[in-house]
Amino acid sequence: MKPDNALLSHYKGHRQVCASLNMELVELLDKSDLHGAAKDLGLLQRGAMVFESKAAIPVLMDYALHGFRSRKKPPLVRYREQHLLAPQSEKALVLDALADSRYSVFQVMGSEAGYLCQCKEVFTGQDLTLVDHGLASTAAKGLLVASWVMRIPGSDCFMTTGAPIPITQPTSIVEIKKIVLKFLPLCDECGLAPSRQASLSRQITRILLRSGDLDRITYPEE
Repeated sequence: MKPDNALLSHYKGHRQVCASLNMELVELLDKSDLHGAAKDLGLLQRGAMVFESKAAIPVLMDYALHGFRSRKKPPLVRYREQHLLAPQSEKALVLDALADSRYSVFQVMGSEAGYLCQCKEVFTGQDLTLVDHGLASTAAKGLLVASWVMRIPGSDCFMTTGAPIPITQPTSIVEIKKIVLKFLPLCDECGLAPSRQASLSRQITRILLRSGDLDRITYPEE
């Protein structure tokens, strides 16, 4: 398959905006947000956040932005209240896509053109076309991956919100399969409700953080 230059350009532009927006959203997280998210993921010890791997930091931030639940308004809602964006601006479109992101466990079925991953979602059984240079160039067919994913505005393809985690350790696969079986009856054709996605992401991420799966794959520069 020949590279789709228009899709690549579209993706790179939105990825850049997403990275910049994520930095702004992280700035809205206070100590209670970070400590609450870290506690959920087993990264809080005696009141301090402890990371065994640098790779755990972006995973924590991704969870704090998309999965962590508290009595406060979510960071994306707070950002909307503080910033007036033109409705069809690229930043507004990416913010909408982030707000509609979902937690996904998917299996890599193949790759094309060095940047497209053809995947199958575990919960919905739907095909997922993911634009990701790193996964497309390093992920073997059959690899299971857990990540928050968002639709690329103006496209049928998806991209990760920040930190995809490969599921490679046999013990992790066994534990996660048990969790999947527990959540499957709660899933409809649209997937899991947001509150259940948050619970799912917390349980799976805790397993992957302690298993060493974060260090099993590297992502080249895009």
